[in-house]
Amino acid sequence: MKATLNKFYFSAFFAVLIFGCSGSNQEKTLKPESMNAGLFPSLISSLTGSNKTLKAGEYIQWIEDKNNGLIDSRDFDDLNYYVQYKPIDYVTLKTLGPDGLNKKIFSETKKEYEGMQYFTLTLSNRSSQEDLLRYDVTGSEEYQHRVSYFAFDAQNDIKLIQGTDTLYCKLYHFERTYNIGPFVSLLMGFDMPSKKNQSSDKILTFHDRAFGNGIIKLKIKSENVEKIPDLIF
Repeated sequence: MKATLNKFYFSAFFAVLIFGCSGSNQEKTLKPESMNAGLFPSLISSLTGSNKTLKAGEYIQWIEDKNNGLIDSRDFDDLNYYVQYKPIDYVTLKTLGPDGLNKKIFSETKKEYEGMQYFTLTLSNRSSQEDLLRYDVTGSEEYQHRVSYFAFDAQNDIKLIQGTDTLYCKLYHFERTYNIGPFVSLLMGFDMPSKKNQSSDKILTFHDRAFGNGIIKLKIKSENVEKIPDLIF
């Protein structure tokens, strides 16, 4: 039952998130120099590196700020591979939207995500605004093969390495933009690592068979995960 609920909330989370912040160029970088220290003292102090407490809006901004280390990316020719680690509190807030400000609703929904860790991997074409899946295709057959690959097979080429643990992609959702943007996003869920590896870096590996770029490795450092602020209401 819990796995079924996880999949339901996982899909709902993706629907609200995909056009909000998971695109490779859609993150909003915070600019501390433009903030009023009197209005945002907790947010400014959080950037010093120690854990602080943040309310919902500030917490979401902190997670989405690439300077805080929960994002990694690699460029290969015209393609960009971009991963964001999404803590459970963040996933819950993005799923619920305004309802996430209700502590009771938030707590009940959060339980459905516990026991797993979540990421979004976004592939984008940095040189064109056309459908990413048409990048360098030689014909309709190759195009359809790419669509099928990301819809059904790419999940098997994604792994999360934490210390001595190799974690396989347990939840997976492929989102196409249908020419709205030159990217595709893959929302993924993995089991938690064993206790001995919980403080290890998170290394996402993707064997890209669609564009032939081999094994892509993207890292979220444990030291940055440990700095994630606590969410308060």
